[in-house]
Amino acid sequence: MRSASLFTAGLLALSNVFAAQSPSEVQQRSAHKRWNDTPGFVYAEDGKFKIDGKDFFFAGTTAYWLTQVQCNDDITTTLNDIAADDLEVVRIWGFREVVGETNDDPATYTQNLRVDPLSLFSDSNG
Repeated sequence: MRSASLFTAGLLALSNVFAAQSPSEVQQRSAHKRWNDTPGFVYAEDGKFKIDGKDFFFAGTTAYWLTQVQCNDDITTTLNDIAADDLEVVRIWGFREVVGETNDDPATYTQNLRVDPLSLFSDSNG
């Protein structure tokens, strides 16, 4: 009887190993639950982008280099040109080497893009 109980316990433990999710799946789920209740925020669910519970399809571009531009007028011109081409999404990569004083949490930068009229708000930490 004891060997049957150990065998059953072993099978249950083994089934949990095979049923466990990969770390990336767990991270995606927790990110989804964190943001999917925020109106207007895009999130991923079942391999699709969603916004406010509906599938989100878009035409977009990547402007990875935009964080390196030093002149606000050049940034504004670039974003206006992108908007004029009816591109709805701009992906800007979140990396940058900061020289000098930084905020307490170097992974946090505050920026807000408003499309109509186009403006980019940056405060003391971003």
